[in-house]
Amino acid sequence: MIVRHYMAWMRTAAAPARADATAALAHAYLRSEMDPSERGEAEAALTLALDDREAAVRIALAEALADCAEAPRHVILALAGDRSEVAAIVLQRSPLLSDAELIEMAVAGDVAAQVAVARRAFVAAPVAAALAEVADEPAALALLGNVEAEVPAFSLARIVERFGSNSAVRNAVLARPSTPVDVRFAVMLAERRALALADRDGALRREQFAHEDEERVAVALASLCDEDDLAGLVAHLRATGRLTAGVMLRALLSGDLRLPTSALANLAGMAERRAAALMVEPRAGGWRALYRKAGLPESLMPAFASAVQNCREVTADFAGLCGGPVVARRIIARVLADRDVQNAVGGERVLAVLRRFEVETARDEARLAASMMLDSLAIAHKPPLALAAPVPVSAQFEPPVSATIELAHEISKKSRADEIRPIVLAAIEDALLLRGSVVEADIAVDPAPVADHPPAALITPDKVLDPSAAEHRQADQPPQLLATDLAAEPQLFAEQDEPSDWADDMIPAAANDKDPVTPVFSLPSVVMCADTEAPVLTVEARALLRIEEMVAQAYADARRQERAA
Repeated sequence: MIVRHYMAWMRTAAAPARADATAALAHAYLRSEMDPSERGEAEAALTLALDDREAAVRIALAEALADCAEAPRHVILALAGDRSEVAAIVLQRSPLLSDAELIEMAVAGDVAAQVAVARRAFVAAPVAAALAEVADEPAALALLGNVEAEVPAFSLARIVERFGSNSAVRNAVLARPSTPVDVRFAVMLAERRALALADRDGALRREQFAHEDEERVAVALASLCDEDDLAGLVAHLRATGRLTAGVMLRALLSGDLRLPTSALANLAGMAERRAAALMVEPRAGGWRALYRKAGLPESLMPAFASAVQNCREVTADFAGLCGGPVVARRIIARVLADRDVQNAVGGERVLAVLRRFEVETARDEARLAASMMLDSLAIAHKPPLALAAPVPVSAQFEPPVSATIELAHEISKKSRADEIRPIVLAAIEDALLLRGSVVEADIAVDPAPVADHPPAALITPDKVLDPSAAEHRQADQPPQLLATDLAAEPQLFAEQDEPSDWADDMIPAAANDKDPVTPVFSLPSVVMCADTEAPVLTVEARALLRIEEMVAQAYADARRQERAA
C-alpha cells in the first residue's frame, strides 16, 4: 500500500522531493523486511524511477544502489547506460557489473564513463587492456594511478605509445610498482623524443637523432638497472634490433662496463661470468674471439679494446669522487689519443664517431657545471635563517669549541693550513650545535637561553652571532662569539696574513695589559684572536666588507632599540 501511494505521489511532487523519496525507497528495499509482494512492488517503483525526467532523481537512485550486491541487476545496468553523471556512479562502484559489461561500457561510453571504470576498487587485466587501447588520456591517467588495477606490461607499453608525449603519463607509468624494464625504456625514449627538436632539416638527419636518442636512453637506463633488469634490458634491445655496436661503445665511453659485458655475453651465447673474465684483458686473444663471436664490426675492434681498457682505468681513478660527463670526457680523450685507434683500418670514420661522442659529453659537462654554479649562487643569496639548537644528549654541556680544538690538534700534525680550514670550520659548526628547525628570517631570536638548552644562534650567509655572548662583552661592543681555548693555539695555522683594519673595531680592547686575551670569531666567515698580531683564521677578502657591514648594522640596530626602550 505504501509503495502504491509513493507511485501516485511521484506524479505531482517536485524534483528534490522525488529524489529524496526515491533514495528512501531504495534504502528500504535493501534493508527493510518486506514480504514478496511488497518487494515486487518496490522493485517496480524503482524501475519506474529510471524514467524520471530529472537527472537528480536518477542520481539519487544510483547513489543508493551503487555499492550493494543485492540491488536489482536490471536497474544497475540501466543506470550504467544513462548519461555521464548518472552512469559514472555505478560504473565506478557497483559489484554487479561483469568484466565484459565494463569493457562494453568503456568502449561505448564517454571520457567520464572510462574514468569511472578506471577508478574501480579493482580493475581486472582484460578491462585494463581495453582501457589502454580505447580510453582517452584522462582515463589512462586514472588507470595508471589506480594501484589496485592489474595493468599488463603490454598495456603499459600501449599507453606509453599513445600518450608518451605527456609528462604526467610518463611519470605515472614509472611510479607504478614493478614497471618492466622494457616499458621504462619506452618511457625514457618518449621523454627524449618529447624534448627533441621537431624541426630537424632532412629525413636522414631526423633519423640519426632518433637513433642517437635510443642509444642514450639505453645507456642511461642500464646504469639504473640491477643484474636481473639489465639482462632483461639487453634481451629487449636485441629483440627490437637496438642492441648495436653503437650502444655498447657509448656505454663504455660513459664509464659503464656492465651493459657491454652483458650484451657481448648475450650476442656470443656465453655465460656472463666468462665474458666478464675476458673483459679484463681487452688486448688478449680471448677477448678478440669474444668480440668476433658476438658479430660486431671488425673496424671497431681497436676502439672497443681501447674503450674497455680506459673505462676500467679511469673509473678506478675516479672511484668515489665523481662520475657522469667528467669521467666520460677522460675516457673519450684517452681513446682518441690511442695510436691503435688512429692507425686502424677505417680509423677516420671511427674517430669521427668518437668526436661526436666527445661533443655530446662536453655539452653534458657544461650543463652540469652551469647547474652547479646556479645552485651555488642560490645558496649564496639565501635569506637569513634562525636555527634553534637541539636538546643536548647529555645533561652536561661542555664548552662548544673544545671539540674544535681537539680536532685542530689532530689535523695540524698532518695538514697544511689551507687544507684544514674547511674541516675546522665544519667542526666548529658541529661543535656549536647549529642544528634545528628553520624559521622565517624576520622572526627575532630570543637572546635568553632556555633552561637545559644551549642558546639559539642567528645564522646568515656571512656570520653567526651567539646571543649567549652578551654577558661576556662590554656595553658598547658589538655581539661576538667567544672561544677562550682558541687563543692558546695560534701556532696551529702557519703563514697567516696580517689582520685587516676592520678587525680592530670588532675586537674589544682589554681593560689593561693584564686582562686575559678574548678570542673572537664569526662563523662561517672568520675566526680571529683578540691578540691582533696573530689571527687564528682569516677569510677571503671578498667576504670581509660584507661581514663588517652586517656586524656593524646589527650592533647599531641593537643600540637604537636599547635607547628607544
